[in-house]
Amino acid sequence: MPITIDEIIIDAVSSSEIPKIHFDSFIDGSGSSDLLLVLRQNAQSVAVLNMSYAVARTLAQHLNDKIFISESRSGAILQNPMETDNPRNKKF
Repeated sequence: MPITIDEIIIDAVSSSEIPKIHFDSFIDGSGSSDLLLVLRQNAQSVAVLNMSYAVARTLAQHLNDKIFISESRSGAILQNPMETDNPRNKKF
């Protein structure tokens, strides 16, 4: 049984029983006690993830940390479509 985070990741990625889902966009929704993400690939829904707000906050922090590290190493700042499409970010 895996013990470290790296072992858990390797075990999950190499398992034929765990689905591997790639997505290029998502739609989020929320209820009174949880949040959901509809994962999409090429404008088609491929999975739905449900999570508590606590898990969503933890996930958001972990993703922000990983993105910050990646941007720091590469020197490139990644913009998401919400930032790119925002009229306040457009140069005139």
